Amino acid sequence: MKFFAFLKDSFRETLDSKVLYVTFGLSLLLMLLLGSVSFRMVPIKEQLDGLCWLYGLAFGQGSSTTAEVVDARQLNAPEDAWKGDYQFTLAVRFPDEDRARSGAVQAGQLEFFTREMFWWLKDLKVRKVDSANKSEVHLEFTSRGTRLNSDRSWPHEPGLFFGALPLGPLFRQSLAYWVYWIENRLVNGAGGWLVVLLAVVVTAPFVPNMLRKGTVDFIVSKPIRRPALLAFKYIGGLTFVFLNALIAIGGIWFVLGLRTGIWAPGFLVSVLIITFFFAVLYAVSTLFGVLSRSAILSILMTCAVWAILWVVGLVYKNIHTPESASAARMREAQSGRLGQAEGPQTNPGSPSWLRITADSLHAVLPRTDDLGTLTTLFLSNELLSEGERDHLEFKRDIAFSWTASIGICLAYIGVLLGLACWRFATKDY
Repeated sequence: MKFFAFLKDSFRETLDSKVLYVTFGLSLLLMLLLGSVSFRMVPIKEQLDGLCWLYGLAFGQGSSTTAEVVDARQLNAPEDAWKGDYQFTLAVRFPDEDRARSGAVQAGQLEFFTREMFWWLKDLKVRKVDSANKSEVHLEFTSRGTRLNSDRSWPHEPGLFFGALPLGPLFRQSLAYWVYWIENRLVNGAGGWLVVLLAVVVTAPFVPNMLRKGTVDFIVSKPIRRPALLAFKYIGGLTFVFLNALIAIGGIWFVLGLRTGIWAPGFLVSVLIITFFFAVLYAVSTLFGVLSRSAILSILMTCAVWAILWVVGLVYKNIHTPESASAARMREAQSGRLGQAEGPQTNPGSPSWLRITADSLHAVLPRTDDLGTLTTLFLSNELLSEGERDHLEFKRDIAFSWTASIGICLAYIGVLLGLACWRFATKDY
């Protein structure tokens, strides 16, 4: 009963700050926005038109070199589109015949672009075919089958407000990928950071307010040990984040399930991950709240520790993660040597002192950044097909361990809370 009394007191402080209403309002707004998103399967011809448009943006030399779809058809119609065999011809158009004769680089770039965007076509073969127009280079592509296992893996184009505002060729991905992107990038990424930041601000005054003159005299006179008092306050702060995350993530999961038909229960685990991430930061806030009795200092120190952990995680990952295979292929296409490079490169430019420092700090500091990577891998395994995971190169990420990452974070929480409880228990108020 004492615990619930302190929990009620923490909840009352949260309501007084009005931030709880803001977070609920933002969650509701996001649910309404996602509820208005529709997804349309994009026909192969339309996908190819979009590819030619993107090719012009990426490789076109002003308006002098363009690409266009000459022909596109499904060879085994009326099979489902995601089971299809396809043949299509793309043309690179040059200003004159001389440039067309020397246009091997541009043709190679178009082939690269096609293979990257249509990675899911099996046995994709390409050959150069004659054209009546000597200022054009025609490439004929033929495929047999796909690497897709359902229609939800087929490219879809999202549209806001029930399709009234289509987002265009730049946003065409599989339906499963869009669910993954919303759940992992939008909610766990940007949304999770926003929830945690608001929680840091809202919960920082909990401990300093408890230690104000008069309030602390009344509280310590209660027949309850001081470490238990502080632990109850700490759990009250975690409860605030847990409830916010549960409402937001649970609501978004339900809305996405209704709109897409994809129900991914693993997404609900994000509630615990966000709460645990905040638990590490709130331990810092609690310690400095006890030491300084200042909410402002607690917020500043917590944000500083958060920034340090983020930078260490980012540097460590960048140093140890090799260049992606797609980036290596892009270099080849831009240089006109598609298929001739040595493959992905590591990060040889990192000085040894930076590598040693990053490795040392990563070994001894809480691995909060690992939690984000592990959550990404967890959701991608649940939502994406093996072909999509291979194409997005999730397997090239550094091998993190849930046990090691959570264990080190728990150890830091224990140490910081232990110091805070010791200081609170020995301080004469």
